[in-house]
Amino acid sequence: MDFWNDGLGSFTAAYEAVKNYVIQSHEVTEDLDELLSLIQEPLLDEILHTWFVEYEGMDRKEKEALAKKRILESFNRNRIYLTREEIHALEECMLKHPLHSQDLWIVCDRLLERGWVFAFMNEKGPVIIVLPKPLQAMFTDLLNGSDDSYNMLFIRYIRTMLKSCLNLFGVIEKDRVADFVIQSLSLASQSDLSKKLMPENRMKELSDAINEILDNLLESENLGWQDKAYVIHNDLENRIQYRNILRQCRDREYFLPSGKQMDIYGAHLADPSDPWYKSVEKCIRGLSEDYVDAASLMRYITMCVVEDNADLGRVAEILRNSGISCPSKKTDTLMKSCGEWLYTVKRWCYRGMSAKELGKAKIGVSHAYLSGRPGSGAPVV
Repeated sequence: MDFWNDGLGSFTAAYEAVKNYVIQSHEVTEDLDELLSLIQEPLLDEILHTWFVEYEGMDRKEKEALAKKRILESFNRNRIYLTREEIHALEECMLKHPLHSQDLWIVCDRLLERGWVFAFMNEKGPVIIVLPKPLQAMFTDLLNGSDDSYNMLFIRYIRTMLKSCLNLFGVIEKDRVADFVIQSLSLASQSDLSKKLMPENRMKELSDAINEILDNLLESENLGWQDKAYVIHNDLENRIQYRNILRQCRDREYFLPSGKQMDIYGAHLADPSDPWYKSVEKCIRGLSEDYVDAASLMRYITMCVVEDNADLGRVAEILRNSGISCPSKKTDTLMKSCGEWLYTVKRWCYRGMSAKELGKAKIGVSHAYLSGRPGSGAPVV
């Protein structure tokens, strides 16, 4: 996929946007001292700013020396917080593979300003991303089974637990997320015949470390926001919205996500492997002329259902507003599939449960209801 022509306009426009943050040279180097001497002033200042370094009144050489010191310190200290996506992008850089658009997006959005990678480019392209030699050594050590490898996996587990809780519940106490991590690790330890996991009686000792990691993840990765004891999904923009979710589900208990649920909801608001979800998605693709528009429409419908408890009538309204006639013969299959999916999808107002799991009745919906005419019936759930 061509990064420069994939949703970012022409090559010229993209080049103008990033030219102050790349090294415009045909000669590529992985030497950190040379890289810092080659980058332009705006990027050097950005790296220092990212690591909270005061650089007013410094000359160029002083800036470079301080930037080198902070780059090496920061990578050594924070490499255990690397995400799967960041690790993949860095591996591709080390192997000198051409980067796809998603990897380049991660490089530009997360890594360039930290000084962990550098970009070479000339007006004819292509973009070449390099990981400096001293960082390559630390990165290789991380991947080769050092103690930091275990710490990285531990942090990854906490990150996935946090993201799955936010996608399942919308809002949750931070201490409960930490308790869930301990509970799930304790359960795993009980069934671990190899005895390589930490003994159950030592799990409670992890509480302070887990809370510190949660604080770091929330501060540095924008996974959610905090208000007093609660961690809140970023889609809930203020206290009124998240308090409304808490009121709706105040009589229901949180549940500990299973390993499978962590895998699913660590990355998604709804289960994309659910047969009814897949059927709805397929129908929307068939009704939409553009694949990207269809994917965006499905994401929006999912958000409205999971977060706002949207019913089938609301889904029909969303389709009409997007230019798809509803109800119609072409949307009958879609609405049937959607009705089934709405009954099984987990919602924030039910504290991560579905209408089916709560034993609610599934109500049929008429074409009159879907048309939005007054007095036309009740929602599906």
